[in-house]
Parts: sequence; structure tokens; C-alpha cells
Amino acid sequence: MIKAPLIFNDLSLIEADSVDTARHWFTETIKAIAELIQQQVCTSVLYAKQDFYEILITDDYGFIEWLNELDYQDELRLLAQRLTTRTPIHADLAKIDSEDFCRSEFRLKTPSKPMCDALGVALISDGISVSLPSQPQWCMAFIEIEQILYDADLNPENTVQHRVRSVSQVEQVDPVVRDWRCGVGEKSHHAEDLLARWKEAFPHLDLCHEYSDKFLPSLKGDTFKSVLKRLRELDDDCHRWVIEERTEVVYSMRARPESNDTMKRKPLANMRFATCPNNGEQDFVMHCDIQPKGYRLYWFEDRQRRRLTMCYAGPHLETVGFKAQ
Repeated sequence: MIKAPLIFNDLSLIEADSVDTARHWFTETIKAIAELIQQQVCTSVLYAKQDFYEILITDDYGFIEWLNELDYQDELRLLAQRLTTRTPIHADLAKIDSEDFCRSEFRLKTPSKPMCDALGVALISDGISVSLPSQPQWCMAFIEIEQILYDADLNPENTVQHRVRSVSQVEQVDPVVRDWRCGVGEKSHHAEDLLARWKEAFPHLDLCHEYSDKFLPSLKGDTFKSVLKRLRELDDDCHRWVIEERTEVVYSMRARPESNDTMKRKPLANMRFATCPNNGEQDFVMHCDIQPKGYRLYWFEDRQRRRLTMCYAGPHLETVGFKAQ
């Protein structure tokens, strides 16, 4: 499975004004990491410039002191004990060995523009930056940085603006995870890519067997891009369905059921029949438009689980009022 590396932002490591403040910072950060792990987007490995166990944020209070204050059966303590620090910060991250990274300089987009190598690692590795909530600028879901690119003679030739995913408290986790999942889907260029990334990109969507075997491999070009866009929208709709605990899903696009007249005719209904992984054989009647004009995406609503099962994408299926070409 695809996972997002966690990169510790060392710029957030500043001296706390009290032990209570330091305790709060560690608690908030570890809670956020726990939520990321719970959502299955990362492992318990933290890439950092120094071992987390060596961190002190007052003269005599650091990660070890915070850990020892917790009950031995405390879930947060158990997770923190499983947290492994990898140093140097780019250890095992193959993408960081790229020539573009070696010829880059990363700076925080603030008036003083300090170097921010860790945030650069998070950007290039498609990871998530983890900070202590020590300053307001780290308590945001995205941090703006600049990447200064140098040519072969080490002369600056270009500056690129970026947003880096950032988590220091639980409230930043959800938008960051949604953004990461969106990025995973956008990196799919063909059906094989999409199938390999499906669970990470679309955690609220299932696939019927017929869909993955018969229809996905035929999607190309603008149709493939259009399907990706719709899948992202449908996954977002499902996400809201879950968190808002609605009885029915509210769609963000023009979604509608197939007509009763069409579904009453067995040959036409059979065109809209598939095996869902959690619901067995079902009619799939909900659909929306995709590109090119006349193409459709169909799915089945699992109202008990608040999930959707994708069943068909392709040319307009025959209806009582439309003869398929």
C-alpha cells in the first residue's frame, strides 16, 4: 500500500516557556500522528534531523519526560513508544536523491525566509510535515515555501512556490489527508495505476468485479481524466455522508437514478446489473455525466455502510428512449 512519509519540521522545535506548555505541545502532536496512523495514510516512522527521544524543549523536559508521565497502558503512550525516528531526515526516501532536490534550496515564505530543509523533504517525498504547535504558523494545514532551483553551475535559475501539507494538531489531519488522497489519485495515468492506488485515493468507494475487469482498462485520454474527477467528487460526497451522518448521500454533481420504465425492461435492466463486493448482485441505477458527451458513470448506493460501488463507466447504455450505438 502507498503511504505518506512523516517528516518532522525542526523549525517548530523552540524553547517552551513552561513544562505545561511543553507537555501540551507533545500531546497535541502525538495525537495528530495517532490520527494519521488511524486513517491509514502513514506508518509509525518519523523522519527527522535528530532522534525524537533526544528532544528537549525546556532545560530539563523533553519527549522522554513527557512519555514517562503517561500511564503505561495509555493508548497515546503505547503509540508514542512505537514511533521510530529515522535520521538523517531523508533516510530511505528514494525520491530525495533526485538531481532537482540536490540543486534546490527551500525557504519558508515569510519576511525572514529561513531555510526549511525538512519542509522541502516533505514536499519532494509527497509526505506530510509534522510540527509541534509552538507557533501559529505551524498550526495550519498547509505551509507556504519557496523552492529555489540552481543550474549546473549552481547559479539560481528559477523560484517555484509550493504548499506543504502540515499537521501539528488533530484538526489539521482531515484536510491534509484529503489533499494527500487527491494527489494519489491525480498521479494515476492509466487503469493499472488507478487500480493500484484505489484504496488510498478513494477510501469511500468500492469496485464491482465487472467494472474493474471490463470497463476500467478501456478508459483513456479525456474520458479517463473525467472519470478521475468524478471519482474524487463522489468520494468527497461519501466523506461528508459519513461525518454528517446523513441518511442519504448529497451529491455535488447532477446525479440521478435510471428511469423506472428502463429498469422494468429486463434486457435493459440486465445492462445495469453487477456484483458488489459487500452487497452481492445489485442493479446500479445512479449515474452522472462524464466526458465525452453522452458517456456515463454508474454506481450503487450502499446506504447501510454509507459507501458507493462503482459499476460502469463508458458510452451511454441503452434506455427506452435511447438506442445505444
